[in-house]
Amino acid sequence: IGVTGVQTCALPIYTTNIPVFKNRHETESVLANSIFKNTNLFNLSINSFGAQIILNPSKQYHQYNLTSTGTDLNSFLSSVQSGLNDIGFNTNIFNSKITRIDIAKNILLNEHYQTYTNALQLYRGKRQNNIQYPDGYLIANKQHQAIFYDKKQELINNKIQCIAPDNFMRAEMRALKSGTVEKYLNGNTLFDLCNISSGEINTIYKNYFKNNVFKNTKIGTQLAIDFKDDITLFNSLKSLYPRSYFNHFIMINGYNNLMNKYSNKDMHTLLEAAGEHRSNIFRHLAKLELLRNQNALHNTNRSTLTDKLNEIEYKLTA
Repeated sequence: IGVTGVQTCALPIYTTNIPVFKNRHETESVLANSIFKNTNLFNLSINSFGAQIILNPSKQYHQYNLTSTGTDLNSFLSSVQSGLNDIGFNTNIFNSKITRIDIAKNILLNEHYQTYTNALQLYRGKRQNNIQYPDGYLIANKQHQAIFYDKKQELINNKIQCIAPDNFMRAEMRALKSGTVEKYLNGNTLFDLCNISSGEINTIYKNYFKNNVFKNTKIGTQLAIDFKDDITLFNSLKSLYPRSYFNHFIMINGYNNLMNKYSNKDMHTLLEAAGEHRSNIFRHLAKLELLRNQNALHNTNRSTLTDKLNEIEYKLTA
């Protein structure tokens, strides 16, 4: 578990005299409403509201391994302090207020990330909204967020040349306001962060997911919603494709996702609720049974939604 992002409001500013480079041999002073400076160590922006510095301590050392508090973080922040001084931005960065912090954990899943998308959608946060992305799932409000995403795919999308594990998921907690940061860290400056042990960071992270995500999982409620939606979809397809509606229903849901959501008994109930004739119900169930047997020849270890939920919770909080 490590820190993947820090956003600070760096005050007080003692002197700000950042040169603007016109070419290799000439500099000039300018008047502007805002100014920014991006380096490999930090992104700095200054405007009438103050100065903001964005850091990623983990990425400085590795493309995906994580840096927690301790020697590496202290060394990184000292380098940032020197880098700021070198460009004429003189402030004590350790006194700067943290306005956002991201804490993450990498886990190796038992299966490919995409097979977990339905399971992730069962997670609910306290007074938070849920957004499904192609390679991630976000639970968010204006104060804090939890996000799960396919880290290997992100590396590929960003064209980062490194060897990453298969079935690689990252889960992050994000505190988005200085008050929220203080709630979780019991302090809101970089000095406070440096004085927190890596063990305390682990505890903060695990408690966040236990109290804000995992305890709010509503499997029954979600399945009830899916049940109603699937009946609507089923009847719509029946109108559009009178001869092949059940095949379309399987294709749209995906066979594995459908089997993860519904047991044989649940599927019988769904088909009854959709108004299917008894003979059609048994024919549909026989088709699913045939597909189940064929699928078993290719995969003898496919887990259920509940298995996936238990796996994620255990690996993030054990």
